[in-house]
Amino acid sequence: MNIRKSTDTDFSSVIALWYQNMDTLFRPFQQELHTQLAEGKYFILEEDNQIIGFASYKQMPRKKCMRIIHFCIAASHRSKGCGRILLKALLDDISQLDINHDEFPVQVECILGLPNNDFWLKEGHEVSRRTLPKSGKTILTIQIGE
Repeated sequence: MNIRKSTDTDFSSVIALWYQNMDTLFRPFQQELHTQLAEGKYFILEEDNQIIGFASYKQMPRKKCMRIIHFCIAASHRSKGCGRILLKALLDDISQLDINHDEFPVQVECILGLPNNDFWLKEGHEVSRRTLPKSGKTILTIQIGE
């Protein structure tokens, strides 16, 4: 397995993987996604020159956190350690940033009941819940600790 930063040539493969996992991901804004891929803002996980996962994070100054905003592993590669490898790459990159890591913890937000929540929950991270007033959906906020 190989992890690298994204390029603009990854767009079609990432979109294909995204649509295969629509049950666990929100619909992307394709132009924004293409720009972010081209700028190397995503981590790409490959095996045998095939993209099997991707992820990115964003600093959220108003919420005082680093938020993992996209995290996807192909269904065929789940429960095989691929998620841990990709998460480690994100955390290693975040640790290199010139920020106060105590003030900007790493978080993930998920809708309660989605299949990908198991990855975050089985690791034993701190979880809080809130309900969105308009939709009534429960959102899990998961603190990713070292």
